Amino acid sequence: MLNHGVSAPLADDDYLELAARAARARGAVLTATTVAASGHPGGSFSSMEMYTLLYGTARVRATEPRWEDRDRIVISHGHTSPGAYTALALAGFFPLAEVEAHFRQAGSVFEGHVERSAPGIEWSSGNLGQGLAAGVGLALGARLTGGEWHTFVAMSDGEQQKGQVGEARRLAVKERLGALTAVVDWNHIQISGRTDDVMPVPVAEDWRADGWAVYECDGHDLTLDA
Repeated sequence: MLNHGVSAPLADDDYLELAARAARARGAVLTATTVAASGHPGGSFSSMEMYTLLYGTARVRATEPRWEDRDRIVISHGHTSPGAYTALALAGFFPLAEVEAHFRQAGSVFEGHVERSAPGIEWSSGNLGQGLAAGVGLALGARLTGGEWHTFVAMSDGEQQKGQVGEARRLAVKERLGALTAVVDWNHIQISGRTDDVMPVPVAEDWRADGWAVYECDGHDLTLDA
């Protein structure tokens, strides 16, 4: 069932719906970035299934974006905002046409980097590498306030080169934050070139070494066999 939490089983039709959303969202990303003559369609395409799955299965309410018990979804690589906005639109948070027409336009809530002014956006992004620390804070907040939400952090592979990511990983383990999940788009590309050429990082090995349970998969596979 969609939007009943990630532990709820998905029916065959749910997988088909999510795959259809991802395909439609890609077209909308092209429209939005073409109209704006700016933006990051490549990164948005790469993370599209990630966003479609998160906004389609997490406990969120499109009609009540600030619902107190919602799952928290932090987008660390905020420059992929076209992907996030279109996925949110197809999850019912706002009309898709608004994203296509107003992305990066003056006065629009659809900023070039994700901002909390857009319904469904949990955290305003800035410099890469900060999202996991924000997610750790939200997960700690749930513990301190008795909240039952799960925190998800969507990340890029390029930002894994930053020291703050490692610090946040280790703090999460030290605090035993079981209601925290990080999803890394490991596409081997960053703005300066191939990640291995810019600064090689053993992404999966680093997370495992810090005590995380790591699962690797084809991030574009939303078929029934996923």
